[in-house]
Amino acid sequence: MPLGRVGEPEEVGDAVVWLAGSGSSWVTGQNIAVDGGHTLRRAPILSRLSVLAWVTKSIQNFRNLGLGPMAKVF
Repeated sequence: MPLGRVGEPEEVGDAVVWLAGSGSSWVTGQNIAVDGGHTLRRAPILSRLSVLAWVTKSIQNFRNLGLGPMAKVF
């Protein structure tokens, strides 16, 4: 379960200090995520059609902002 907040520099720093110290001497070849649990959360599986519909709607919304020629970039 993600912690629901942004990590503090000290929290990341604590992990770096531990990895650089003798306490981690037995750890080799690992990826250690210091992300407050966000890697445990799975993104929803979206079909290609739902992604296409979302992108199409987003582009249309952008064009409707009335930005003139800039809206034609997309």
